[in-house]
Amino acid sequence: EVTVACATISGTIEELDGTPMEGVTVNMSGDDTQSTTTNSVGEYSFDQAAGTSFVIEPDFGETFNDPGDLGDFGVTSADATAILNHLNGSEILTGKPMISADTRSTSNVTGADRIVIVVGLLGNPIALSFWNAQSWYFIEEGHDFNNPALPWDYASSIEVGGGNGNITDVDFQGIRKGDVTGAIAAVDDFYSGPSRSGNVVNMVMDEKDLQPGQTVEVDVRFSDFETITSMQFAMEFDQNALELSEVITGDVLSEFDGQNVGLYALDQGIIRFVWATSSDNAQTLADDDVVFTLVFESNAVEGSKLSEALGISESDIRPLAFTDMAEMPIKALFDEVLSTGDIFGDGSGFTATAQPNPFSDRTSILLNMAQAGQVEFEIYTADGKLVSHFTRDLPTGEAEVILDDQNIDGPGMYFIHLRTETGTTVLRLINVDH
Repeated sequence: EVTVACATISGTIEELDGTPMEGVTVNMSGDDTQSTTTNSVGEYSFDQAAGTSFVIEPDFGETFNDPGDLGDFGVTSADATAILNHLNGSEILTGKPMISADTRSTSNVTGADRIVIVVGLLGNPIALSFWNAQSWYFIEEGHDFNNPALPWDYASSIEVGGGNGNITDVDFQGIRKGDVTGAIAAVDDFYSGPSRSGNVVNMVMDEKDLQPGQTVEVDVRFSDFETITSMQFAMEFDQNALELSEVITGDVLSEFDGQNVGLYALDQGIIRFVWATSSDNAQTLADDDVVFTLVFESNAVEGSKLSEALGISESDIRPLAFTDMAEMPIKALFDEVLSTGDIFGDGSGFTATAQPNPFSDRTSILLNMAQAGQVEFEIYTADGKLVSHFTRDLPTGEAEVILDDQNIDGPGMYFIHLRTETGTTVLRLINVDH
């Protein structure tokens, strides 16, 4: 009679933050060969493993068809900033976050790993293939690195000795490739990563009336762009109304050029933008700085609006801007004068614009008066509530009236009626942070 040693081998597989990983394939090799998958709480078990020496190794792959899949996986432009900070020595990565930063699976972290994140979010299929080949790193729970600055001594499998009885706690942790900030947050009690902020970074474009056969140049600016270290967004345009001719990058944003523009989904009307710099190079822009210009040829129906054909996509990469500590959504706003200056009775008139618009703390109403006179100001909320009413006696020519928190009742959209004896002009104002 031959007696064969048999063992039950079990363990759990969790993410770095303790989230159970369901559906991970776990392979056993050595004296016996079996395969199983983890359940809903991340547990797996091999029953009646015959022999005395085994190797347990997890395997879990996901499919990445487009940058939206990367975003769902936790990869953002902030992760490219984390790698830059590591490379310039300002915030050194070690241990598990450094493993996450190895986007090319080379047991090393270089500038190429940052580029893979940026161009992957732009939609480059070669970059996405790095995640399709391997999206998770697995490491033994409680692994003690010999040198956390060079954490490549870890093994993705665990050797166990068998025999009769139960072998438990053969546990692993899964590390998401490229989700560097998530890995840092999971292992550093003093770092939570960029957190959701109540602020918004607004992408501002001038509203335009579209005409068929027209060349349309769209200057793109940003408001509340302060100490930003990275951003990502996709713009979507109506292909029946607009055909992209060119993307012209400006020089107001450091390290932003054509390599930060992705045209891989142009046949779907999608243009992606991903930019990242280091924390010590955080950027602040003036509201009138033009970051880039989109040039379109218009096939639109006469009288249609630019805002009806162009905007930020909410179904592609998430539109986000990052500071070191905050994650903020990016929203599109179209700056529009709702009506022009009316004509005075003697044939003269006046014009009025708001700059900046959108604005945060204050904005200037810039008027050009054909003749001196009194101008009445009425400011209404979008739902018609009157929040401010005053008059100013203005001279002929250029004049400026400042609006601030004495006239504006918190963030939102407002309509300002400027009225003289013979006419009224209406401007739309947007207060993005009060």
